[in-house]
Amino acid sequence: MSDSVLLVGAHVVCYVNAAPFGRVSSMSLSMDTPKKTQHTIDTLLPVELEPLCVEVSGSMTIFKLKRDGGVEGVGLISKWTNLTFEKYFDLALRDRSTDSIIFHLEDCSVTSQRWTIANKGYVIGNVGFSGLMWKN
Repeated sequence: MSDSVLLVGAHVVCYVNAAPFGRVSSMSLSMDTPKKTQHTIDTLLPVELEPLCVEVSGSMTIFKLKRDGGVEGVGLISKWTNLTFEKYFDLALRDRSTDSIIFHLEDCSVTSQRWTIANKGYVIGNVGFSGLMWKN
């Protein structure tokens, strides 16, 4: 039987600053290139789509570990008293079955974090981020 060519989420490993970040349970990514229509005189239809900017963002769902310090403790974001000294982080998703990088986002910054604390469940966070450049 031959291997499937479809990528399986269970084979994807998340790396933050080149180190495995094993507490990620899911990831969502969005690369947006909004465009503006260009019109000319004497025509009702647009003649061209003009790119305005390129934006990349995403979110990851992570598990909270005891005494880990949250996203500040692992170095994704500075503590709120030092936000002006915050540094970027790199995020890479690697397919462990082929040992190839399927997505690499450079110069990321955390934009939001939300935590869900369920009475009969795990403490789970949703960390939103933006980046400057990406490679597939």
